[in-house]
Amino acid sequence: MKTVDSRPLRESDLTEMAIALRGSVLPLMRRLRRYVQAPLTATQLAALGTIIRHGPMSLSALAGHEQLSRSMVTKVVDSLVDHGFARREKDQRDGRVSLVSPTEAAEAWLQEGRQLRNQWLIDRLRILTPEEQRRIRDALPALGKLADENV
Repeated sequence: MKTVDSRPLRESDLTEMAIALRGSVLPLMRRLRRYVQAPLTATQLAALGTIIRHGPMSLSALAGHEQLSRSMVTKVVDSLVDHGFARREKDQRDGRVSLVSPTEAAEAWLQEGRQLRNQWLIDRLRILTPEEQRRIRDALPALGKLADENV
């Protein structure tokens, strides 16, 4: 029977793990981004994802979510509008405020990209042994916790 070691890892072990994790995750993310050629920059894509997840929002709210300056978020939204991925509308409660929201074309484009990236990952997972697949599956909750900004 396998025993579980619940002792904390040494600092040197954590450092080695961080280096190895970064060495695996970052190239994987780069390959995923390259797999589906996006007409958007990473900043534009992040902003689009935010307005899709959170719904229509002011430019100030978007700037806060994305930690961008007001002038930078204006440029990002202008580009999203030019690509047909976002639209600006006046806030019904305060006509001085513009709200930015995603278009149906943006949502369809993102969904198609997710499906293509998911299929690419499925194809990559198939090259692993069943044991390697299970180890990755079992690590997903911990990886999710690492990625969670609220933890």
